[in-house]
Amino acid sequence: MERRILGSTGLEVGVIGMGGIPLTRLTVDEAAELVSYALDRGVNFIETARGYMDSEKKVGLGVKGRRDKAIIATKCGAKDYDGMAKGIDQSLEALGTDYIDIYQIHYIKDQESLKQALAPGAAMQALRKARDEGKIRHIGVTAHNPGALVHCIEAGEFSNVQLPFNIVEREACDRLIPLAQERNVAVIVMKPLGGGILPNVRDSLRYILQQPISVIALGMRLKSEVDENVATASSSTPLSESEMAALMRQADELGNTFCRRCSYCMPCPQGVSIEMLLLAEMMYVRHGIDELMAAMNWDRYLATAEKCERCEQCADKCPYNLPIPDLIAYAAEKFMPIAQQWRAQHPSQGEGAS
Repeated sequence: MERRILGSTGLEVGVIGMGGIPLTRLTVDEAAELVSYALDRGVNFIETARGYMDSEKKVGLGVKGRRDKAIIATKCGAKDYDGMAKGIDQSLEALGTDYIDIYQIHYIKDQESLKQALAPGAAMQALRKARDEGKIRHIGVTAHNPGALVHCIEAGEFSNVQLPFNIVEREACDRLIPLAQERNVAVIVMKPLGGGILPNVRDSLRYILQQPISVIALGMRLKSEVDENVATASSSTPLSESEMAALMRQADELGNTFCRRCSYCMPCPQGVSIEMLLLAEMMYVRHGIDELMAAMNWDRYLATAEKCERCEQCADKCPYNLPIPDLIAYAAEKFMPIAQQWRAQHPSQGEGAS
């Protein structure tokens, strides 16, 4: 697999890295085995976060005994000194390591949140102190808005930036990526498949790999996914004109109003299964009503749409500014009748709505 240098850090990474969120859906043993398997196949960059439940612990177990083979990036959302200092120590303990290669400020939303993090006596000071003490080696930042990361790069404090980038979300090509190249700041890509919504995995990855980015943090839950993604990175060629045109058509069809599964909108105070409802269309197309109902009693999740009070808390937290209450209502209106019809035809299957 191709390797690239991670900006001014000098670290050499395989272009396919492992994203930590899917590890939360595996058992401890399964996750540790998958991380170890990925390391065996040249995936040496692993990203996780304080906010990814037990992901840090699982990553730590997966690299146990060969910590020197892994480049670990983790992050904390605190913008104040005490919160960041505490987060760093908690990450070290959870990962079971005495140093972390890259520690990032998690989710800079705008210039105001960046200003808070960089203020005297705030998060950046805690990060610098931890770096001086050898607890962390390099400082980075994550955001969902390329414009916010442009300000981060201009601040001159970060060796790496991490953001969503894929065939639909290409805004980073305009200003962010050229500026990062100019300043020797590494670009770490997350959500390369739009949270799993993009159907053509191989060509979607090839599109990103032909950009001047350092590494793709890709969510993987199966060994077969590791093999497929490493194979793509190992034999990647630039997209042909026809392949690029096909991807652009898919991007145009998807638009920009879809859930990326970041889960910032959750939990809903009323108990609405927001993520399941926002992904209803994709799930229906990919799995079909029989599998959805027989395997997971899909109508239970659809029925929670009735609890929505349109309080807008979810929309306020969404980094993509999605009209979430409207999307919830759309999903329920379109798919609940389909689920109810299936339930009527298969009364003995599944538990039904609850």
